[in-house]
Amino acid sequence: MRDKGRLLIRFLAALAAAIVCASPLLLPADTREDLSARLSQTVAAWFPDEEPEAADPARPTAVPLAQEAAEPAREQAPAVSVMADTIPPKTSGGGSVSEETLGGGTHLSGGVYYKNRSGLSVDFSAYDGADPGVTLTPGAPDPQVLIIHTHTTESYMRYYAGYFNKGDLVRTTDSRLNVCVAGEVLANRLRAAGIGTIHITTVHDRPQYVGSYGRSAETVRETLKKYPSIRLVIDLHRDAVQRSDVDKIKPTATVDGDKAAQMMLIVCADDPADDPNPLWEQNVALALAVQHDLAERYDGLMRPVGFTDIRYNEASRPGFLVEVGAETNTFAEAMTSAALLGDALVRVLTERN
Repeated sequence: MRDKGRLLIRFLAALAAAIVCASPLLLPADTREDLSARLSQTVAAWFPDEEPEAADPARPTAVPLAQEAAEPAREQAPAVSVMADTIPPKTSGGGSVSEETLGGGTHLSGGVYYKNRSGLSVDFSAYDGADPGVTLTPGAPDPQVLIIHTHTTESYMRYYAGYFNKGDLVRTTDSRLNVCVAGEVLANRLRAAGIGTIHITTVHDRPQYVGSYGRSAETVRETLKKYPSIRLVIDLHRDAVQRSDVDKIKPTATVDGDKAAQMMLIVCADDPADDPNPLWEQNVALALAVQHDLAERYDGLMRPVGFTDIRYNEASRPGFLVEVGAETNTFAEAMTSAALLGDALVRVLTERN
C-alpha cells in the first residue's frame, strides 16, 4: 500500500506540473517553470527515506557547473546509443553527404597549414615552435583544464550512408546526443592521464542562439572564480560544411584504419584596443604546437588552423576553439578524434615538465 500511495502522490504531482506548464494564458513562462520545479522538489522532500535512484554507469560523466571536479576517469558509452542500430532508408526532403578530406591554406612548416581570416598581417612563423607557456601536471590535486560548449546543442549523425534525411538531428539539448559526447571523451582522456578536468554541459545556445558567446563567457568566468587552478580552456564545437542545403560534406580522415572526423583549431590573432586579448600570441603558439603534433602523426586529420580577429573566449586563460568534425560526421568519428586531441594535449603540454 505504501508504494501505491507513493505512486499516486507522484502521479498527482506530475499531473499538476503538467497543468501548470501547459497554462500559458494563466501564468507567465518564468512563473510556470518555477512552480513546476517547486512541485518536483516538494515531492522529493515528502520521501526523505527513499533510496536515491541508482546512477546509470553507462551514461557519460558530463560535469554540470555546480558539480565538483573530483571525478574518476571513466569512458563508458552513453546510455543512449549514439549510433543507429540500422541505417534508415533514404526519404524525400533530405540530401546527399559526401566524404572529403579538406585541406588548403598556407603552408607554415612540417604538416602545418593555416588560413589567416583575421585580415591582419601576422608573421605566424615567429610563433611556430615557441613555448605556449602552458604546463599540465599529472596528479595535481586541483582541476587544470576546462571544457565548455558555446554551441552546446550541435549534434552529429548516427549513421553514414551517403545521404541524410529530413528528420535527422542537427541540434538537440540532450547532452547524450550532442557535442557534449565528444567533450566527455576528451575530458576522460585527460583524466586518465591524471589531468583534473571540468567538463561543463550547460546549454548556451538555447532558447536563443544570438548571445551564445556572452553566456559561455559568463560560464568561464564563474568557473575560473571557483577553480583558479585552471590553466587551459577549450571550447568544443562541430562545424557545418556544405555546398548547398541538399549537398553536404563530411570532413573525414582515416587513422589506423578507422574513420575520424577532421578537426580545426581556431584562435584569435589580434589584440584590439576595444576588446583586448593579451593572450593571443600565447594562444597562437599553443594552437601551432598542438597542430604540429596531430598533423604530423595523422595524415589528413587536421584542417588548416583558422586565425581570426574574433577573440571568442580566449582572453581569460590560454586556450582555443576546436571544431571536431561537422554535422555530417558520425558520433563514432567525432569521439575518435576527441580522444586523439586529448592524447595530443597530454603529449604537448606535459612533456615540458
